[in-house]
Amino acid sequence: MNTLARDTYTVFARAMRMSLRMPAWLVISLMQPVLYIVLFGPLLKPLTCPASWCSWASSARCSSASA
Repeated sequence: MNTLARDTYTVFARAMRMSLRMPAWLVISLMQPVLYIVLFGPLLKPLTCPASWCSWASSARCSSASA
């Protein structure tokens, strides 16, 4: 088990050193998911509430808010 942990750490450390040597790729890799959410998130809005449930959900929300 000790060998497995040491080998895993060695591979991880090597990959991290290679990644940190290229800071531009590091920034791009961190920004890509954020950009996808910003650009394509509004397109997913209709999928969160099916048409048959939207009227029920909004009426339930309104009635519980007024109660």
